[in-house]
Amino acid sequence: FIVSSSFAQDGGLKSLLTDNASFGLSTGVFTYVSADSNFELAYGFNYSKQLNAVLALQGGLISGGLSSSKDTLNFNALSLKGLMNLTNLSVGKETEANVYFSAGLNVMSFKDEGQAVVPNVGLGLRDALNNNLDLDLSSSIGTTPYSGDDISTHMLFGLGVNYRFSSKDESVEWNNPLNAMYGDIANVKTEIEGLSTDSDGDGVSDAFDVDNNTPEGVAVDGKGNALDVDMDGVADYADEDPFTARGVQVDAKGRELDSDKDGVIEVQELWDYLGAIGFDVPIIEQPTKENEETQEPQQQTETIEDVEPENNEQELDIEEEINSIPDIEMEEEILEHIEISAETEIDYTEDVDEVDSVISTSIEKGIESLHSTRLYREANNVIESSSPGGCTLLVERVERTLLVMDSYRGGMTAIGLLDNGPYKVSVLFEPEYNEQIEKLEGKKISFIGSLFDWSSGLRQAKLKGKDLQF
Repeated sequence: FIVSSSFAQDGGLKSLLTDNASFGLSTGVFTYVSADSNFELAYGFNYSKQLNAVLALQGGLISGGLSSSKDTLNFNALSLKGLMNLTNLSVGKETEANVYFSAGLNVMSFKDEGQAVVPNVGLGLRDALNNNLDLDLSSSIGTTPYSGDDISTHMLFGLGVNYRFSSKDESVEWNNPLNAMYGDIANVKTEIEGLSTDSDGDGVSDAFDVDNNTPEGVAVDGKGNALDVDMDGVADYADEDPFTARGVQVDAKGRELDSDKDGVIEVQELWDYLGAIGFDVPIIEQPTKENEETQEPQQQTETIEDVEPENNEQELDIEEEINSIPDIEMEEEILEHIEISAETEIDYTEDVDEVDSVISTSIEKGIESLHSTRLYREANNVIESSSPGGCTLLVERVERTLLVMDSYRGGMTAIGLLDNGPYKVSVLFEPEYNEQIEKLEGKKISFIGSLFDWSSGLRQAKLKGKDLQF
């Protein structure tokens, strides 16, 4: 279809004459269609007014002649035409050239007296030279006149240059409304197809799916997240106990850490958890029967809470220390403070193996101080007094970070040798680095690190990393 637009503008006569209008100069040759004909030079000018993207009106003056072996006929002609832009009748890519069809009348006045009104039709091609100039190639054929002298069928081949008063970007002649409409339809189609795309097949389209990598067959909520009925942070499809009580601490498989549900997370429960996730669990020698007989009956029932420290330090309240630990901040290592019976004694004063590496950075010095601590509050004081610093890490392995509740949850943990030794540490990174860190095993990285936790069981520090560089 063709959408017409009014050419009367608010700007008055000037706008009427210049909006979507052009002025052109042309030259060419006239010739009879018959064999007995010569070519005669012609020249003229024209004014065109575009009515809409397809239709235009053109008027102009032409001076030229027609000749044969018998005579020469010189004339001036007033030309009136209608133009149809054929290019804008189809949908296609934006082009630098327009093909048009013309039809109209030439009112010819001969120098030897006499007039004729000659109908003509033709084709033309306009090529945009720049934002305001067009090159115009045209051809037309004039047939039997409606009145006046009898003139044989003749043709005009023309070459002209047109100046557009409106720029190409503004001219309706060079802006196909069908292309714009087609583009809008294509965009709508793309958006509709996007609404129906479901990459992981969970029934939630990608446009609304928070997790596009849900395993096949897993039940999800309205946002595409795998269901977690007990809200323990472990999705039901990976949760070995999907109905744990609200708020209890669980391991990576969704199992409650306090397996006997006595309200105390005991040493053996922690060792079982670490063994389940792949850590090497140390073997703790139990007291011999002979040693048991030499102990006082009261001593056999004592816990570490009842024992007076040998170095006259304050009595260690294990339960208070456990309560001071942030919720769920237990990933793949031992909780630092646990209830332990007096039958088992663990010596934490064992020195770090001597190495040739130099301890020079602030982070290394902080870890060195942590190795000399025995109590949780001592380690916490060292961590709080430490400051961030530049670090390097030779990555040995990479694990997923699950059991923290801040911005590092869902990120990756890199384990390796800090600053060329002697200390091996775990470094947590935020989820934005996941893709890079997964490929870093065996490689060395640089980052800004800060101490945030100390595992007295593994004698290993945890750091939080920022500004990762490779």
